[in-house]
Amino acid sequence: MKKNQKPGMTRKEALAVLHKLYDVVGWHLYGEDVGASITDEEKALREQIWDAFRVLDRAVHGEPPNFGFSSTLCEVCYLRYLHVGSNHLVYLKGQATCKRCCAQCLEHLRVEGKIERDLMEEERQAATQQRGEVTP
Repeated sequence: MKKNQKPGMTRKEALAVLHKLYDVVGWHLYGEDVGASITDEEKALREQIWDAFRVLDRAVHGEPPNFGFSSTLCEVCYLRYLHVGSNHLVYLKGQATCKRCCAQCLEHLRVEGKIERDLMEEERQAATQQRGEVTP
């Protein structure tokens, strides 16, 4: 076993690492400085990456369990499909984009204090306030 290799990494964990790596450096594929020097082969690869991830997601995780689940994985852990209606859109501290996360990750992020904004919670609070104002 190599020095930095975790013993027994599962296929799901390995795929999660690839998703996270893409999250961190994938934007380099789409930067303005890349546009002029990109080859046709590189352009084709950029267009195929999401299809490749979806195929691998299903090969490793199987099909989403039922109609109550999204066809995409949690964008925090990449270890489980998102449950429709209960996933959250969150901005993490120090990050400029929001992520859809599963209930398990949401709980961990709250406990760790890593959530800047929870857009789903803000939407619920606004709806509650609006109903309160409309009620006579």
